[in-house]
Amino acid sequence: NSYTFYKKINWKIKAFSLLTIIGICALFIYNNNNYILNGNYSGQQDIVDYLNAHTSGKEVLYTSNSNGGYFGFYGYKVYIDTRAEVYLKNNNQKEDIFHEFYLLMNGKINYHKFLEKYKFPYIVVNKEEPIYRYLKSKDNDLYELVFHSKKNDLYKLKQSS
Repeated sequence: NSYTFYKKINWKIKAFSLLTIIGICALFIYNNNNYILNGNYSGQQDIVDYLNAHTSGKEVLYTSNSNGGYFGFYGYKVYIDTRAEVYLKNNNQKEDIFHEFYLLMNGKINYHKFLEKYKFPYIVVNKEEPIYRYLKSKDNDLYELVFHSKKNDLYKLKQSS
């Protein structure tokens, strides 16, 4: 009965093809997540390595909230991270950092005054943030680029003379 034989082979080919596709997808997802999670996709790990080599580790970094957790994991104090509740005035009884960060991310704050206020020793900035454009501009006389990566850059506060 050739029809039954054909049906068995067809099922085996489909099963093999499906398993091959699942295996390739799993391998791709594993490699991609490993690449992203270890920070190499955005250059975060390279920036941590740079900071470890050039700082005491006690400096407060400016990071966006999406980068803050990564640098916080390595022991760095950060301006903000994804725990929004910590940065609300009602909770921290000091300042509404979350609102200030909202204004910063929406270009509704004077970048120079903001940077003068905090004088962060280092700034980790995502190239999609509005403050990145300011740091690259001629108006920025406070910070210099010290490390460049694919998605994030590291700026250092210039020494005052």
